Amino acid sequence: MPHVEIHCFSGRTDEQKSECAMRIETERLILRTFKEQAGLKKKSFELNYNGGTIWCEHLDSMGNMEAEVIKKIEEDSKTFCRPSVSSYMIINLDETTITQQIVTCIANGITACEKKFMKLAFVGVGRTEQKQFEKMMKQSGTVISYLKDYEKAKEWIFGGER
Repeated sequence: MPHVEIHCFSGRTDEQKSECAMRIETERLILRTFKEQAGLKKKSFELNYNGGTIWCEHLDSMGNMEAEVIKKIEEDSKTFCRPSVSSYMIINLDETTITQQIVTCIANGITACEKKFMKLAFVGVGRTEQKQFEKMMKQSGTVISYLKDYEKAKEWIFGGER
């Protein structure tokens, strides 16, 4: 919103500038809340891609909604742990604040499955969280990659041999 801020602040009194700043901050908060609500409504699903299937776990755009992220992963694990569901998975955490509780819940959800996941791609995970995931999942035997782009994650899953 830089163009709005310049228009809002140029040639204004301090009181008018303060009102503009409050309005801009309110609009940003509304937009962030809207994105988080949209993140809550995203459904995880199995995707047919390049001759195979990938479980796409959508935990992205959920901001600081830790309890909701944990609830969603716990509910979705009932599906992605089924033997009939793909052993290839993408977990999208872009624009979600990743806490230790979220890392633990995801790692436990995956390692508790009776099936082995062949490949797992994380999208939107920082270096600190990568280390936490690697530490918790090192015994799983799953090949894991951390990518910034969702499309690249899909390509990586089925790149080369399966």
